[in-house]
Amino acid sequence: MKAPITINILYEKKVLFESLREIHGLTFTDLMDHALDKVFSKYAPAQVLEMEISKKEQELAGLRQDFAQAKIVEQQIQHQQKVDKNDTKEIDLYLEQMRNEKFEKYQDSIAALWKKNSVNWKSVVNAYMFKDVDEAKRWYRKKLIETGTIQ
Repeated sequence: MKAPITINILYEKKVLFESLREIHGLTFTDLMDHALDKVFSKYAPAQVLEMEISKKEQELAGLRQDFAQAKIVEQQIQHQQKVDKNDTKEIDLYLEQMRNEKFEKYQDSIAALWKKNSVNWKSVVNAYMFKDVDEAKRWYRKKLIETGTIQ
């Protein structure tokens, strides 16, 4: 934490310092920090080390907190993946059951349309909730073979 202070310096030194800013790249705050660090390291090295240790401990505490948060996020992701897998299984079971019921109900008309090669695949995909026409054709073919309607 930085505390604001007011300092008095000779105007000529201020102007010269600011004119050399492109060379040294420092602000007055930077200059003051460097000067204080030099004085402290010479006259109070133990206190400088104590401040550094305190600063590092705060950084470490922050890292530990971030680590704990990261672990929580990982656990939530793993839990969500398990839930997603279970949801997918339930959805797949529901779709298969619904498709089988519709197939049994309309088996004769489906077989006739299949043999005439006049199935409206777009409406089948929508009605049976298939991903695409290829999936619908494979599923229908498998069912028609299972029932003995086609070879």
